[in-house]
Amino acid sequence: MDPLGTAASEVGHIIEVINKITDQTQLLALNTTLEAASAGNLLRYEYEGSHSDSDSHPNTLANQTVGPIFAQFLMASALA
Repeated sequence: MDPLGTAASEVGHIIEVINKITDQTQLLALNTTLEAASAGNLLRYEYEGSHSDSDSHPNTLANQTVGPIFAQFLMASALA
């Protein structure tokens, strides 16, 4: 084989290696994306699960605390 043919063959081999690395990198990126989406879904599921009872929802405590005070204010305003 002449030197030009040898060089072309070596370049072809290097391109094959680069393509394999690219394929692996794309697979890793896809896997990472899927893992991140799965983790996001798990966190959302855990958050929603922890707030599924009306007693444990953050707004419930606020409503229980502020609601009576606001009702008293409205009653006082209506009687004034």
